[in-house]
Amino acid sequence: MKNREMIAKEGLDMSTVSKMGKPVTIAIDGLSDWRIVVEEGAIASETHAARELQHFLREICGAELPIVSDEQPLAEKELIVGDNRHLRELGIDLDTGRLGQDGFVLKTVGNRLVIAGGQPRGTLYGVYSLLEEELGCRWFTRTESLIPKRSSIQLPEINSERIPRIATRTALFMDTYDGDWAARNKINCWSPYPLEEKHGGKIAMSEHFVHTFYKLVPPEAYFEAHPEYFSLVDGTRRGSDAQLCLSHPDVFRIALEQLRRWMDEEPEAAIFGVSQNDCTGACECEQCRALDEEEESPIGSILTFVNRLAEAIEEEYPDKRIETLAYWYSRKPPKHLKPHRNVIIRLCSMECCFMHPLDQCEQNDSFVQDVVGWGKICDQVYIWDYLVDFKHYVMPYPNLRVIAPNIRFFTESNVSGIMAQGAHTSLKTEFAEMKSYLTARLLWNPELDPQTLIQEFATHYYGAAAESILAYIRLLEDRVDALVGYHAGCFDPPTDKYFSPELLDESERLLGHALRLADSPEIEERVRTVHMQVKYTRMMLLTEKLNQVRSDFFKEAEELGITRVTEWKPLEESKERLETGQEPF
Repeated sequence: MKNREMIAKEGLDMSTVSKMGKPVTIAIDGLSDWRIVVEEGAIASETHAARELQHFLREICGAELPIVSDEQPLAEKELIVGDNRHLRELGIDLDTGRLGQDGFVLKTVGNRLVIAGGQPRGTLYGVYSLLEEELGCRWFTRTESLIPKRSSIQLPEINSERIPRIATRTALFMDTYDGDWAARNKINCWSPYPLEEKHGGKIAMSEHFVHTFYKLVPPEAYFEAHPEYFSLVDGTRRGSDAQLCLSHPDVFRIALEQLRRWMDEEPEAAIFGVSQNDCTGACECEQCRALDEEEESPIGSILTFVNRLAEAIEEEYPDKRIETLAYWYSRKPPKHLKPHRNVIIRLCSMECCFMHPLDQCEQNDSFVQDVVGWGKICDQVYIWDYLVDFKHYVMPYPNLRVIAPNIRFFTESNVSGIMAQGAHTSLKTEFAEMKSYLTARLLWNPELDPQTLIQEFATHYYGAAAESILAYIRLLEDRVDALVGYHAGCFDPPTDKYFSPELLDESERLLGHALRLADSPEIEERVRTVHMQVKYTRMMLLTEKLNQVRSDFFKEAEELGITRVTEWKPLEESKERLETGQEPF
């Protein structure tokens, strides 16, 4: 932890940055005599980095810089991409151990610029950061980007090192399941993103990554003959809706054999789950209970079991880590135990209020205490966070302003991995693309100003309607502030307490104005998609003329390409459920 604290003090995005001295001019009036140098036989992501740099420089100024091998002699006016021969000829020793997989250096050396990082993603991220920070490029969505045009390119002298505070970063929204978007915004984890070799791949999770106890020791294979392998609950062994007897030696043996099989079957995966099922039912046998009582938390028996597995596999599988959950009944940190060095502890914020910053809301006190507690004893604390109402994907959910303070709280608490789960089973849900962009940018650099990010996204994505959309967002946020004691989690229904008639009427006025300002079919469709938030809420709260309102809503939802209004059900099924008086989920 000392190293992390030391690096964090260096400033923005765990980096040292200085810009001074003589600038370098790469292009004048659309012409350039610079070249891009990459290692002969470079890895795919560094070859891709050189091509991306070439492509976007051409888009910006019209000049096409040649890409050459480092086997050519060192020359003036080079953009040196990756750790190659020219870098070493300049006497630059790249500390790849410090940089890790994603860190990089941007450094002006005379009339040359070095963009080099750790493998497999550091150099590629260095290219994107240069384009983003010095040249103003933005990649808002899969299809919408901002590539500023200028005839000449001049860069200041740069001496910068970037090492991300958050090592694994995921913003899980279906709208942004795109490898190029993810790489350009430095998302590096989780399976739905098609991050290919050219993107530097990803920190791959095993398909067995969460709620795995019954996958490790399946009840259908063992319960009938060996009920003692499973939780003792209220005096009875249970082979469903419960956990394992983690103190039983045969459970450890069977789980270890299965874990080794998984690791052999998925050599590309870096993280494997050994974690409680998604229910209660911890074992109450004398041995398991003693472990829990010793640690003053149900995590006692879990972490003892996980640590033993981690020690057993670390020599044979040195590149693999085991992730377990501190979740629900097991979230409280242990009194004495510490996670083994190849163990990840993942906490989930499911019970929290998401209308206020986590560490500024009394509803979240116990979660905040647990995050801080785990951060004191573990350098691999990961968070499973939530950015959407899962039961009501389309309902207004005004949490944009808490995303940045929550990420900062996590980094200050020694968290090194965040998976922010949004609407991952449907397109065009409540501000999905804005939240994806905002979250991805902040996961890479928590010190960025969120209002600036929101403003730049809205200005580009909504065009002339942007200010009305932003006014609508402020209206929703102000309503949260006005309701003293109002809290909302990630499964809450729309209520009259928050969605007053006045709030909905003013929302309609602002969005109607935005629609009138829309100056293209694309902008009009985006504003209509936002308007669906209010229409959905009215539909859920109405009792009169409901059939017509419901029919109109689902017809328009289908036209706009909204595929679900809830996490679990397709659009048509939700419609049928509402027609029969059931909830849409």
